[in-house]
Amino acid sequence: MSVDRGILLALVILVMSSSVVTVGAINTQQPCGSAVSETVVHEMGESIHIEYIFEYSRESNKVCVEVSNEGEKKHSGIFHIGVDNISATPEVSEVAPNESNHYKVNISNHLDSLEKNHTVEMGAWGTSYTYNFTREIDSTARNSLSPYIEDVEVARYEDNGSSALRVAVRNPTERGYGMYVQAKTFGTKRVYTTGAPQPNETKVFTLPLEEGSDAVVAGKVRIFDDWGDPDTKYGQVEFMSEPGADTESWQKEFEHMPGTDSEAPYQNESARHARSGVVDEDYYSERTQKIGAAGVVVLLVAAVAWRRRRKFR
Repeated sequence: MSVDRGILLALVILVMSSSVVTVGAINTQQPCGSAVSETVVHEMGESIHIEYIFEYSRESNKVCVEVSNEGEKKHSGIFHIGVDNISATPEVSEVAPNESNHYKVNISNHLDSLEKNHTVEMGAWGTSYTYNFTREIDSTARNSLSPYIEDVEVARYEDNGSSALRVAVRNPTERGYGMYVQAKTFGTKRVYTTGAPQPNETKVFTLPLEEGSDAVVAGKVRIFDDWGDPDTKYGQVEFMSEPGADTESWQKEFEHMPGTDSEAPYQNESARHARSGVVDEDYYSERTQKIGAAGVVVLLVAAVAWRRRRKFR
């Protein structure tokens, strides 16, 4: 039906014993733009006659559905839309005789940002149309439809002299994402937790740190789907917090994947010097310390220039 469009279309037809389903390609005004279009007619006796027009536009990432009631009774007008194994079906209203309901769904925020191969499925009453396509999504890019770190804050508990990192992770999509939230600082070699922010949810994770409540805390926090798999990155943020001051934070390129041999202890010369020599020197080689001492002024200026505060999107 649309092989020349580069889309693989698989058609599965199931005829239910209690109804008649008619399937065929049609030409419409295509409210979804340049779209593949199909029709399904559901009939039951003389009183029920529902016509569905399904359109899918790969260019605009939209699915359009028109439901027309040409029968004598109200009908539920139910249908289904699926994207990468989750439902994208909108809220469906009853359709009265001689009336039509129209639906338009943007599937962009339903796509699985960690997958390259995607599937869109739509249909009604035992008839399904499946469209497969390939699209790579940079899950770490700004404004991409994938989870990201919205805010970080160092919490200080003076009653017991401890500290913790609070990480707000925003999921702006229509699908839930499971993930690891991992942090490392000068004083905390590695700490992590897991969670699954649900669609359009901001979830706050709390990670205990080994630094005391009166310490300068500097480090980085990362969110990802699987240890050692570079294709499952979501984002990384670095931060620094001094007692009595707000937590400063900025985006940082997610270079080394946790769980790989290339992963190294946290290093940031500007933050190290801000800690006034409190750093555990085992984290640094002699050569690194000498380079840091020589270039600290330049690095401090650079840090102020590219450091951003809290919000990232």
